[in-house]
Amino acid sequence: MLLSVAIWYAVEHAGTSEAAFPGAPLLRGSSTGTLLFPRDRVLHASEKLAAAFPALDGSLAFELDTVAGAEGYEVEVARHGGDAFATEEAKLFELAGSSPTLAADRAQGTGLGVGDFTWTARAKVRGLDEPLGQRDFAIVDDAALTEELLALADRAEPERSLAAVNLLHAKGFLTDARAIARSMPASPERDAYLSRARGR
Repeated sequence: MLLSVAIWYAVEHAGTSEAAFPGAPLLRGSSTGTLLFPRDRVLHASEKLAAAFPALDGSLAFELDTVAGAEGYEVEVARHGGDAFATEEAKLFELAGSSPTLAADRAQGTGLGVGDFTWTARAKVRGLDEPLGQRDFAIVDDAALTEELLALADRAEPERSLAAVNLLHAKGFLTDARAIARSMPASPERDAYLSRARGR
């Protein structure tokens, strides 16, 4: 049923910016090895916005490219001062698992609050730790974007989620766009978007 609704919507709204998933990602700044997301800006969601879009509840997915021969991955998250000369503060939390996507739960994600952060990753390859580098991201308040997203909340699905993904993507909040896309039913279009957005 959802697939037929999605097909109807895509046909009915062909040529509009919200009819389908966005194209190539708008990635800014230099790449940092295999560390993909979170990157750049991440939206600090109010309780009202998280209620409207549960995928924006503060949980974070730390996504890495697959490392050949890796038996597991580890990520450490630390706060920093937000400028080029800032040094990392104490580690806030650590994640580990066998998948190159490691999920921070809601308590960990919302616990970060607004600010600037660095995540460091490593892989376990043949029993040895292989450093994968670091990437910075910032959790920011954006009242105008929050209002735009809340204005979409009364739309029916899949229009509501597609419009939110397109809006967040266009504004450069790729981590949040991916979070909403992952919450949608699997489809070739959704899976292609998530795959494309992993590109660097």
